[in-house]
Amino acid sequence: MKASRMLFSALVLCFLLPGGGCDRGREEKALAGEYEAKIVRNGESTTVAMLLRPDRKGEWTLDYDNVSFTWEKRNQEIWLHTKSGGVIVGKLENGDIVFRLPGGGLYRFRYAGESLP
Repeated sequence: MKASRMLFSALVLCFLLPGGGCDRGREEKALAGEYEAKIVRNGESTTVAMLLRPDRKGEWTLDYDNVSFTWEKRNQEIWLHTKSGGVIVGKLENGDIVFRLPGGGLYRFRYAGESLP
């Protein structure tokens, strides 16, 4: 009896809470994939790659540097949590993910396709 009450309570919370947690996983899976941003460094165009995996892990690659992170969607934002404890917040804008980094400029990532498993 107690287990069925707990299950019922969990289902009610999923349907009643705004932005409920039950849809959250579905929304995050929809964002999973490969993204690219074009930036200009030292007068040359460079591509920055970002991979968002369905398991909420990812990586950001620029030249030969790789940064691993976990990620989550919060409202219209994407939060990247780095292993060193930092958080980078980007906004969802017209299908793109946009990061404005202090001293680093603007990175507008466009969806490049689904990632391989």
